[in-house]
Amino acid sequence: MSYSPVLRLGLAAAFVISGATAALADASANSRDDDIFWIVEVTINDGKDAAFDSLMSDMVASTKTEEGITNYEWMRNGAVVHQYERYDDAAAVLAHLGGFGKFAESYFDVFSLTGFTVYGSVPDNVKEAIAGFKSVYLEKAGGFAR
Repeated sequence: MSYSPVLRLGLAAAFVISGATAALADASANSRDDDIFWIVEVTINDGKDAAFDSLMSDMVASTKTEEGITNYEWMRNGAVVHQYERYDDAAAVLAHLGGFGKFAESYFDVFSLTGFTVYGSVPDNVKEAIAGFKSVYLEKAGGFAR
């Protein structure tokens, strides 16, 4: 059977819409509204490349033992470094920040902070804990997570 181009477009749109509705329903059922994640952007200070390697290794090893953190990844392009961190909830964030204290002095010796973008519905106690980082907060406007 042959369909006109207009009818084919209409059928395709209906299929996409029904599929998108089902996917959205599935994602909503599996969505975690309490997880918090961020991307920290830093620049490695001049002459600190070796210190970067050592500090990152120590921080990754320490963070790996923490409960409630699902992602802790470092990406680098030259002197620019992005840290992607994702937490199950505010308690996990606060626990992580408590452990960061042992690295703070070295961290700010090695890096200059250039950005700190926080995603999710962030409670006030977490905002207070990271207030010194001049964070930008973005709340979910749409989409899905798997």
